[in-house]
Amino acid sequence: MPNSSFTVAADPQDLLPERFVRPFGSAFAGQSRAYLIGLPLLLTVAGLFAWAIPNNATFVMGSFVGALVSLYILLDIVFRRAPIRLSLLLTMTLLIAYNLGSLNSWLTVPRANLTVAEYFARDPAMLARAVGACMVASALLLFLGQLYERPVFGENFQIRFDGGSTALICISTALVLFTYLTGKIGFMGAAVDDYGKVSPLAALVIWWSAPAFAYSVCAAFNTRGMSRFVVAFCALVQGVALIPIGRRIFAFGILLAMIATRLGKYRIRLSSLQKLAVCVIGSVLVVTASVGFVYLRVAVWGHKGNYTLRQRIEFALNLAHSRSPADILQMLQQNSSTRTFDIGYFSDLLDASQRSTPLLGADLVHNLQLMVPTAISADKFGLSMYGEEDMANMRWGFSYTDEANTLLTAGAADFGIVGVLLYPLIAVLLLRTFLEWVQYVTPSKGAVLIALAFIHQMLLAEQLPAGYLIQIRNSLILMGILYVVSIMPKFRLRAPE
Repeated sequence: MPNSSFTVAADPQDLLPERFVRPFGSAFAGQSRAYLIGLPLLLTVAGLFAWAIPNNATFVMGSFVGALVSLYILLDIVFRRAPIRLSLLLTMTLLIAYNLGSLNSWLTVPRANLTVAEYFARDPAMLARAVGACMVASALLLFLGQLYERPVFGENFQIRFDGGSTALICISTALVLFTYLTGKIGFMGAAVDDYGKVSPLAALVIWWSAPAFAYSVCAAFNTRGMSRFVVAFCALVQGVALIPIGRRIFAFGILLAMIATRLGKYRIRLSSLQKLAVCVIGSVLVVTASVGFVYLRVAVWGHKGNYTLRQRIEFALNLAHSRSPADILQMLQQNSSTRTFDIGYFSDLLDASQRSTPLLGADLVHNLQLMVPTAISADKFGLSMYGEEDMANMRWGFSYTDEANTLLTAGAADFGIVGVLLYPLIAVLLLRTFLEWVQYVTPSKGAVLIALAFIHQMLLAEQLPAGYLIQIRNSLILMGILYVVSIMPKFRLRAPE
């Protein structure tokens, strides 16, 4: 589908005094017809068709259509430099999680003559309606985002790298190494102490790690001499450090880095063959990292107790002598065939919420309470021990324990189809409004890293609503740190006269 655009007049900000000019740039490309009309219309028609005639055929059709749209957006962002909007990214992410994930299961699960619904013991009508709801919610998000949301970065914005940038990258790398060496970060995230708490520093470093990696990759293309060598080495260390945290974190960290490369003065121009090579290299990196992650996971199977990351690495190296990477890759392929079927949990919540009274905001309230610091309230104002799955189990008689929580599952559990349509819009509106304010009150380097953190958040589908609120909380903490640093006395060595 051609990505033609409407022309727009020059931004009035160009006529304003310098102090009022938008820091992230005010030169924007025209609105895309594909994102404003074509794709929303396609998603809406396919979604309503799947909802009106729910069966196995419309479920597969909806999965295929949504998967194609998600891949189109992905390629458009990476290779055609589509303007970065949070709404566009979240649309792509939801379609990848539910439609492309369902299509992957349909294509790869060895199910003989069974349908996907029969294999997973699901009602095909419920699955079709869930896929349709995802497409309609994505169409609404795509259309309103293209109509009202300005891109995060203008076409005239460039990150300026200097000595301070190199120092920031080195400090970021040192913090990541420090938290790993001290055990504050381990396998699959921050370490939990005996009281069930995590280190605030570890939580902040994990939030910081992906945008810092993307920033370092961009800097490696835009520095020279010894600085480039130092920055490239730091980027390599930061990239490897993402692997133990999670496969998705690493995969979308790579995607975030590819997006960040467009923000420097040096702009990469690729031929069709070079773009294909980039896809192959990126896929190889993600698969290799996934194999390493699975080695770390299965290495301690059969061993009791908790193990540090260093111990897991030792076990993994020993395991490599008996289990080849090909064996691990086969295990990874089998796991990914069924693990991508996230639509099952969402379809159950959506169907149950249409048949009886939903939670009416209880899940959202729980997420808001999660955000309360223990310094303000030790019990987070009476935070319940029951999360989304537990509340759904008690309300509708399910037996879920740990499922793929997303904005859509939270919306379906709280308000049914209305929540499915509104929760993604509210998340984008909240983060986008905050980000627009941040760029005016925060130094450029800090504002860019916060913007990259928000972009990375939109690439992660399996997130509680609290995950989006954490972005704002952590950004405020970073802004406070930058403010303290800015008011500290500056010392400079000066030669005697």
